[in-house]
Amino acid sequence: MKSNLTRLRKAQRSLSRKRKGSNRRRKARANVARLHARVANLRRDLLDKTTAMLAHTYADISIEDLNVAGMVKNHGLAQSIQDAAFAEFRRQLTYKTARTGTRLHVIDRWHPSSKTCSNCGTVKTKLSLSERVSTIATSADCPSTVI
Repeated sequence: MKSNLTRLRKAQRSLSRKRKGSNRRRKARANVARLHARVANLRRDLLDKTTAMLAHTYADISIEDLNVAGMVKNHGLAQSIQDAAFAEFRRQLTYKTARTGTRLHVIDRWHPSSKTCSNCGTVKTKLSLSERVSTIATSADCPSTVI
């Protein structure tokens, strides 16, 4: 994908330098169109294969309703987030899970999933961004306690 995007950028720069109405410009336009189609097909193929694999492999699938508009404001991640096409991913997953009988759960964006212990359900009130492992202070009823 990355190499195709680089080729597309280079082809678009080359196209912009061609004289309007020339045969070389016509050929450059065809090349840019071909590369656009290739990138679009790669994105579509990845989404189709991933959603089909998920729908056929799992009986329950949970996805989170994300604030994509807010995430795209981070320009370092914007390209990758838009390439992921979360809305199209969710749309495809919705109809493919309905077709295969799989249950799809859409989790609210404010649900404290990262703060919740998967074993006992204890919710940690303060969780900093730097924390990767949740530690609960000596809870005897939760065997997944990390001390």
